[in-house]
Amino acid sequence: MRPPEPNLQLDPHLIDAAANVLDAAGAVGLTLSAIAEAAGVSRVTVHRRGATVDDYIVAVLARASDDLRSSLWPMLTSSEPASERLRSALTILCEVCERHTGIMTAMFGVPPRDLPGRPGRTTSLEFIEPFAKLLGDGQTDGSLTAGDPMPDATLLANCVAWTYLHMRRAHRWDPAVAAERTVTMAIASFLTR
Repeated sequence: MRPPEPNLQLDPHLIDAAANVLDAAGAVGLTLSAIAEAAGVSRVTVHRRGATVDDYIVAVLARASDDLRSSLWPMLTSSEPASERLRSALTILCEVCERHTGIMTAMFGVPPRDLPGRPGRTTSLEFIEPFAKLLGDGQTDGSLTAGDPMPDATLLANCVAWTYLHMRRAHRWDPAVAAERTVTMAIASFLTR
């Protein structure tokens, strides 16, 4: 798999189509032909753009990570104790997973991808880094206990995202109940006793 082109501009309508295909058919159903059909354009039109399926996957993931970052900004800049901010941030992660369920479930178990135009940034790092910051803030203010914030944040964010999605999709839990119970369970081991 080649890395995405750094200056490749994808049509937002085609990115929407890719997201819809991922939601309906998962990663195995995502082809350039499927994107064309979902967008209501010819396959030639999509192929002529020069983008690969992986480029569309990265574009859809980048949308989800941008949504998460902008949604988390108030928690990252607040002066509340880090433990309260982390709880709120993990609840926001559940809300973002809800808004991007198709891409999130389609990407379960798929390795991170480099984000074009963002050197050193990956689709995974974009989802993990804010939680590492909050764990580090919690070590500083004494409201959280963490070993190494980055691996702990990787475990925490993945536990919350995948558990939340499983409880919503497989068990059909209400979004608020799934978020509350998942976040409460996940954060417990990081709270200062």
